Amino acid sequence: MSVNIVMDGIFVGHRLGGVALAGINIAVPVFSIFTAISLWIGIGGATQYSFALGEKNVKKAQQIFTRSVILVITITIMLAIIAFIFRVPLAYLLGANDETLPYVMDYMNVLLLFGFVLTLENILSIFVRNDGDPNLAMFALIATAVINVILNYLFFYLSLILA
Repeated sequence: MSVNIVMDGIFVGHRLGGVALAGINIAVPVFSIFTAISLWIGIGGATQYSFALGEKNVKKAQQIFTRSVILVITITIMLAIIAFIFRVPLAYLLGANDETLPYVMDYMNVLLLFGFVLTLENILSIFVRNDGDPNLAMFALIATAVINVILNYLFFYLSLILA
């Protein structure tokens, strides 16, 4: 997941410059909070899930999985709504100034609108690892990193051709 932020930073820095890169760095705590929530619930839920599977209680394991996913998505969406409402004061609280604010807002808007996807990816990866297929989780994370690079290229460089 951190690779995605690094790649975003590389593309933004090369295409839009240092001020835009600073804007991303100011908005990164929003990403970190979403990641922390998904790890917090994901690791705890996956541990309970593994215990239930160890007890051969598949129904309980499925309930734990479902509750964990719903909880992560619900908390993420609620926080995103609150942060979206107060996004300008939040940006200033995180360190934005008048020069970086437009870039912080652009990046933060995307994070707030699609943060639940990031948390869902994270929690599913944790559960897949605990379900006995760590290779699948690794390949999924690699695939998302590659897709992120491709989309960054398309959005930052091919948009110039279309404009």
